[in-house]
Amino acid sequence: MNHSLRIGITERGDAGLDLSWHDKLYTVDGGIIITKNLTPACIDKILTAPKPVIVHCTCTGWGGTILEPNVPAHIRQLVHLNDLISKGFPADHCVLRIDPIIPTADGLEKLNNVLNAAKAIHLPVKRVRISLIDEYKHVKARLKDAGLPEIYPGRFYPNANQIAATVRILKKHPEFEYETCAETKLAQALGVSPVGCISKKDIQILFPNENITEQFYTNPQNRGGCCCLSCKTELLTNKKRCSHQCLYCYWRG
Repeated sequence: MNHSLRIGITERGDAGLDLSWHDKLYTVDGGIIITKNLTPACIDKILTAPKPVIVHCTCTGWGGTILEPNVPAHIRQLVHLNDLISKGFPADHCVLRIDPIIPTADGLEKLNNVLNAAKAIHLPVKRVRISLIDEYKHVKARLKDAGLPEIYPGRFYPNANQIAATVRILKKHPEFEYETCAETKLAQALGVSPVGCISKKDIQILFPNENITEQFYTNPQNRGGCCCLSCKTELLTNKKRCSHQCLYCYWRG
């Protein structure tokens, strides 16, 4: 591979709802496909992807609740991920993404439920990407409008006790390999090194037979704590909440 890599990612929208990423893969070298809704149509697109991809199956445990009203229940999402793998997609190209974790008593119970369910169905996926919810002002407003309390009263990010409580749940499941980006305090508390959503590990998985020696630069978005590589490029164009209508979405629209 003698050119600069370009790895597409579907952060601006949901790859299970907007399948336009499939044809856009022809313009890049590989992709990171992120979805909370691994539909049969999405699975078909993944299996026919023209370039190598890694799938991030997002499953927070809040599917079908007021926070994620149009997202499937976590067991359905996990079963669909198992179905993708059973059709021949490599398990080491799959990541269970719990993004975001809500570090309340209810939220941590849901986190535990997702990890228990993954083990119960013998999901052959070890990588688990995690993040803690960011409570933007517009998110606080949405919660208030829905009759829900703030998650972090007067704050944007969890306190040390909430981070510690999250880590206690995660450590009950040492079978998984946890990774996180732009979550410095969580990474430190969990004892892991921050890893970008597009990382050198992903490059090695996507191109196992290539001798890639080019210099990779991190944090192309200039976001605090971001560890993503500069070869990252967006495959979707959405700039508002998708039809999942999650209350915690960072998009204002």
